[in-house]
This record gives sequence, structure tokens and C-alpha cells, in this order.
Amino acid sequence: MEQAGPIVNAWAVLVAAAWSMVLGFLWYGPVIGKQWAKLAGIDTSDRSGALRAMVVQFVTAFLFVWVMAHSIKAFEDAYGYAGAGAGISGAFWLWLGFVATTLLIGWNFERAPFKLYLVNAGFYLVWMLGSGVILGLWP
Repeated sequence: MEQAGPIVNAWAVLVAAAWSMVLGFLWYGPVIGKQWAKLAGIDTSDRSGALRAMVVQFVTAFLFVWVMAHSIKAFEDAYGYAGAGAGISGAFWLWLGFVATTLLIGWNFERAPFKLYLVNAGFYLVWMLGSGVILGLWP
């Protein structure tokens, strides 16, 4: 029986999902957490729902990176390049085509400050590029 799609490394996906947790803690915490909270109207002293938020973050990050890994593998198979460069390139184009545009649509309708869009889009860009490196270097 033939494989239905590209084979991806589940450990690399798990590490990239964990990377989202570490980066999210830093990004929305000590790095620019105060600015983000102000822009988003978030009360950072309210910790209710924090566990649920972390579980949802990890599960969705795992699914996100699993799909991203399959896409990067397909790019590698189609164009014959591999490694960190393939991961970074694939991650960037996926971010630009799907994440940055989707967040921009939401920003447009929510009428949120543009800086909030930049904070959130920047997080996804850094996370996806880092995940691309992990996926590219860990076949």
C-alpha cells in the first residue's frame, strides 16, 4: 500500500509545537506583553482560563505545524531542495499567503489598532520561521 502523503517527523512537529509555547510566553509576556495587552484590551491580572488557553494553544499549534510539515515536505519533493532553507522558504510563503492575509482580514473588520495586527502577525512569522528551521533540519 502506498503512503497517502509525504512522511513527516512527528518529533519535529512536537518540538515545533512546543516552540510556539515558549515563543508565545516570551512574545506576549516580557517582550511586548504590556503593549499587546493594552492594544487588545486584555486584563493581564485575570488568570482565569489560562490552563484552557495553553491546552488549546498546544493542540492547535501541533495541528498547524503538522499541516505545515506536510506542505514543506511537498515543496521539498516538488522542487528538490531540503534543509533549513526549504523550511524557512516554505514557512514564509505559507505565512504570507494564509496567516498574514487572514489576520489582516480580521483586523480590517474588527477595527483594531494596526499595531495589534503587527504584533500578532509578527508572532506568527517568527514562530513559523522557527518551526520551518526545525522541520527543515529534522527530516
